[in-house]
Amino acid sequence: MKPGSSNVVLDFVQFTMDIRSSIAESISEIGFGITEIAEKIKDAGLDRELLKENEKICKDADYPYCLMNSGAGHDTQVIAPHIPSVLVFVPCVGGRSHTPEEVMTEMSMMDGIKILSRVLTQKAW
Repeated sequence: MKPGSSNVVLDFVQFTMDIRSSIAESISEIGFGITEIAEKIKDAGLDRELLKENEKICKDADYPYCLMNSGAGHDTQVIAPHIPSVLVFVPCVGGRSHTPEEVMTEMSMMDGIKILSRVLTQKAW
């Protein structure tokens, strides 16, 4: 993992698995099973329709974005079962979050505000 801190959005993750079997199909099934589990985790708790709407807002406004599993379940786990929920992350300089060094540019903050404003406007009218 790079940069290798629990409070930094990773640029790169690489890992290996040592799966041993004389049956090639078993090895493939295990690999596919792990992929399926990872995909389920990625979307846990987030509203797919609202996520698509946010993605469209970003595309239409030409905002850079990525879909990611943040692991920030504490932010949505209470309200998501009752209200459609998604997370909009504003990038921190250097990807450093939840640290004393955390800082965001004014432009990134304004972009985040504009995205939220457009979402709320679309939902209200």
